[in-house]
Amino acid sequence: MKHGHTYRRLPLEHSGAANKVGDIVIIRCHDRSYPLKLKMFLPANRTKKAFTSGENKEESADWEAAKGVADIREALLNLADITAELWPYDDTPRILQRILHNYNFGAAWRCTEQEKTKLLVEFCDGVLRENACRAVEKEPPLSFREAKERWADIAERVGASSHQFPQQQAHPNRGGRGGSSGGPQRGGGGGGTFRAGAAAKGRTARYATGGASYAVCFSYNRGNCSRPAKGCGCDDGRGGIFAHVCNHFDSATNKYCLLGHPRDGNH
Repeated sequence: MKHGHTYRRLPLEHSGAANKVGDIVIIRCHDRSYPLKLKMFLPANRTKKAFTSGENKEESADWEAAKGVADIREALLNLADITAELWPYDDTPRILQRILHNYNFGAAWRCTEQEKTKLLVEFCDGVLRENACRAVEKEPPLSFREAKERWADIAERVGASSHQFPQQQAHPNRGGRGGSSGGPQRGGGGGGTFRAGAAAKGRTARYATGGASYAVCFSYNRGNCSRPAKGCGCDDGRGGIFAHVCNHFDSATNKYCLLGHPRDGNH
């Protein structure tokens, strides 16, 4: 969980990360119980000399936040280079980059660039914070699959009912980046299951009942949904109804479970 010796000078020149991150952040990375934040790895904050005096030693208000996807990319690269030197068996930076790459940095989300950047940072910070808690409990960091579930929680909040992997997006010669409205059809067939096929995996589970189709509630499947009950599940307060059924994906049948129990504790 913590290095016994503090290495103030890491060999970062070879990877191009020299002078990208401040010494206080590098020192903080020696102890995995301290939660990290993406902004700590922005070059704009490399001259910061101290954290606040609070118990958690958070960054103060004058630390600059990411302004766009380019800042997020560089911060993750810097995090990856430092993690590779101090904790080479921790794949968290690569997992974060892979998830963001797979979902094209939220290109399908219907929100402003500023809102999107804030949500992307919230996703990364949430994974880093949870991994710090897991380190205290002597548990391994979140796996790719577990971190992808945290991404789905964020996507649900912006009303994204499906998340497209690169292979599901439009070909560059057929409409450019991010895909088009004529891409693969969304699932949600009768009986509360997706159509068969590998394309179902990676999408948000949907449950069909009473002639309507609902996205499955991820919070319910993690056992912590606190939203008001409505219909087949809960109401997000913005007119969205989410089904309280299991979103476990069975790769053998290419279908979601969709039974009346949460995924956690049952699969």
